[in-house]
Amino acid sequence: MQANLRVTVGALTLKNPVICAAGEHVLTEAGIRAALAQGVAVVIAKSTNESAAARAQLAQTDYLAASNDWTPQSWSGGVDANILCRSGLQPRTCEDWIAAVAMLDIEARAQDACVAASLILANLDEAVRLAKMVEAAGIRLLEFNVGTPYGDEAYTAASPPSARRPGFVSRSRRCAARCASRCGSNSRGKVKTSRHWRRQR
Repeated sequence: MQANLRVTVGALTLKNPVICAAGEHVLTEAGIRAALAQGVAVVIAKSTNESAAARAQLAQTDYLAASNDWTPQSWSGGVDANILCRSGLQPRTCEDWIAAVAMLDIEARAQDACVAASLILANLDEAVRLAKMVEAAGIRLLEFNVGTPYGDEAYTAASPPSARRPGFVSRSRRCAARCASRCGSNSRGKVKTSRHWRRQR
């Protein structure tokens, strides 16, 4: 008899508690489909926002494969390799990527799963505009990321100084709630913060 792994997270009911987080492994449609094939309940697609500087970040990243004792090794090494990197955002335009995620979410529904969009906050007004675009596209779940742990290292255009002021996270959460209320009720959302942000709220 197959075990019932269904869990409830807020208003969401998931077939199991496994959520594939955003990253380079889900930068493409093929990567997202590969994650879904492993049986996860949610795939959070590679994050995006309206900033041209943020879209340029991925081309300037660096990667290192290391063994368990952190000795650099070749990319053809064993399965115990650790991957270190400084990531960037989705290089495709927001409009193109949101449309792709919407189609993938339709595919995921047939597997009792979903593909979530992920927005990194740069400008509040633009975040609201993009969240409405996610809603209009029919995507069922939106991650609103206001606390990337590397935010202080990002370009100014990608992570403006106002986004690092005390109290900004609380205002951003209220913005996300207002956005959700204006967009309607077809999309669910979650706000992602880092420990650094939670200390400053």
